[in-house]
Amino acid sequence: MCPDSCWNYSGEGYTFLQKTLEHLTGKSWETLAREEVFKPFGLKNSSFTWHESFTATASAGHDEAGKPTPIDHFTEPYAGFSLYSTATDYNRFLQALRTGQGLKPATARLLHTPATAAERCGKAASAADPYIDWACGVGLASTSQGLAQWQWGDNGSFKGFFMTLPGRQESLLLFTNSANGSQLVEEVLQLFFGPGQYWATQWLTE
Repeated sequence: MCPDSCWNYSGEGYTFLQKTLEHLTGKSWETLAREEVFKPFGLKNSSFTWHESFTATASAGHDEAGKPTPIDHFTEPYAGFSLYSTATDYNRFLQALRTGQGLKPATARLLHTPATAAERCGKAASAADPYIDWACGVGLASTSQGLAQWQWGDNGSFKGFFMTLPGRQESLLLFTNSANGSQLVEEVLQLFFGPGQYWATQWLTE
């Protein structure tokens, strides 16, 4: 199922998808994630609920003033925001998105194929809009380096972002434990992939 662009933008789609799959399978979101994603792709340090084993390595967030914030201990899984993971684990998942390895061919195609335009649900259009679409569960961008997959995360004092360039066999994953972390993304994109127009950060800020 492909959440529409408004749900992707607001996060409602993740809740809808979670509840739908839990209802259809009779399994919790955490169980589904473990069976369908974590275990098959070797994500040994990932979970949508807090484990005490995470205490030794979990990073505290920092607010906009740079002050540490408490680490959330989610006891219930929430598809949109409760994922605990490591850069190593998440990169394994990211390579599956980029290459399609370990996925059914039809699923891999859906991750590279526009499903809906990235409309702003009543908000004013921006110059970046024509270059952004949604595939099933991931953003797409028409960049100066070719088609890109991308997505962002925002848990207040934690900001995340990834972009893949399947045509160049390259990917960038950026995890930050700062409320100001998103300010780094465009600069890192330019440094990592090279000078160009990537549109994702413009779409997020306009």
